[in-house]
Amino acid sequence: MRYVLAGAILLTGLACFPTGGMADEPAARPPQSIQVDVLIAETPEGTTPMLEPAAILALEKAGKLSSASRFRLTCSENQRAMVQFSELMPRATGRTIAARGFGGADGAGPRGVTQYTDISLGTMLSASAHVEDNGRIAIDLKVSRSRLVPQKAEGAAADATDFTPSSVATLTVESSLTAKPGEPTLVGGRQTTGGKEATQTWVVLTVSLATDAGAPAGKAARP
Repeated sequence: MRYVLAGAILLTGLACFPTGGMADEPAARPPQSIQVDVLIAETPEGTTPMLEPAAILALEKAGKLSSASRFRLTCSENQRAMVQFSELMPRATGRTIAARGFGGADGAGPRGVTQYTDISLGTMLSASAHVEDNGRIAIDLKVSRSRLVPQKAEGAAADATDFTPSSVATLTVESSLTAKPGEPTLVGGRQTTGGKEATQTWVVLTVSLATDAGAPAGKAARP
């Protein structure tokens, strides 16, 4: 009976007083804020070589891109964040042909009335990221953009029955990767060639710790 009682007292003491090894475990670090910068760039015709991210950023800085759209998103580690910019745009979807003489003098030719439908167009950026032990940032990124394709202007003598609906161009990029803070990374794009001319569309990603957002690219300080 004495041995059983002593064993019970020993087990109770172990449960009440944690071991020194548990007390020495390091506390988990607080989540950091990560800044995500995305550039959607279109290079001018005649750009034949496949460009590197640094070359694309140099063209942007020099004002030599056909178009450039930049988006920024800040997220906490392991928490998905999303930002969306969109607007309703009228899209030509059809044309009604009126009879001869409608709305004008007798003898006038047929008249076309274009029909429009409002659609939502814009850009959506979604990301989830965390800092790895080696200092690199692992990120799960999704970028989606939609826009109307400009149509050729109709001439004064254009046939009222000749109609082509407005088309919508979409760009979607989904990627999971690791990147060095402050270093631009090419995550998607395309090159189209017509004859001797080529046009390119690229998506360039730059990630950094939000506290280092003002540091020069590639020189973000570690906390």
